[in-house]
Amino acid sequence: MNSKKHIVMCVGYTHSGKTTFSKKLAKNQKNTVLIDNDEIAAFLNSKYPAVTFSDYNKIKRDFTEPNLKFLVFKDLLNYSLRADVNVVLSNGNLGKDIRDLVTNYAKKYSYQVIMIYFKISKETIKSRIEKTTKGSKSFLLSKNWSEVLIKQEKYAELPPSKTKIHHYFEIEKDADYKKVLSEIKTILC
Repeated sequence: MNSKKHIVMCVGYTHSGKTTFSKKLAKNQKNTVLIDNDEIAAFLNSKYPAVTFSDYNKIKRDFTEPNLKFLVFKDLLNYSLRADVNVVLSNGNLGKDIRDLVTNYAKKYSYQVIMIYFKISKETIKSRIEKTTKGSKSFLLSKNWSEVLIKQEKYAELPPSKTKIHHYFEIEKDADYKKVLSEIKTILC
């Protein structure tokens, strides 16, 4: 068994295949947790709406005073790393700040970082958004997935830097998914 611990960080826009890929990767992997920010948001939206939809939580902030979803994500990530389990982060990780936070945690807890950049064309993403059946339970400020994409395009810092990364992969087309999935499963074993 591999004695190294890993954080798998999926980087890419909405509807680029990150969540589907992450679920396939985490399935049947021992000592692995999948952290999905959309699931965190949906949980908070349904169970704690007074706080989640408060004006205070909707204010755009930095990491020194983050919103509720980020606080839950950060604590869950930190706890998972202290529990010595592999972590798969399925959501965007589009900004340099979040990627730096993850790589700093990795260093602190002696984890290796595997980054997958979902370099899917905007045309493909827009087509997927038009056909999506993905729900909107995770929305806080957006009305639909097209609006999410527009917001992501404004703050995304892509392509991601490969510094502080132990293993780097890119997925550009459907054929890449299976190959990259297989290679990462080999690393995790």
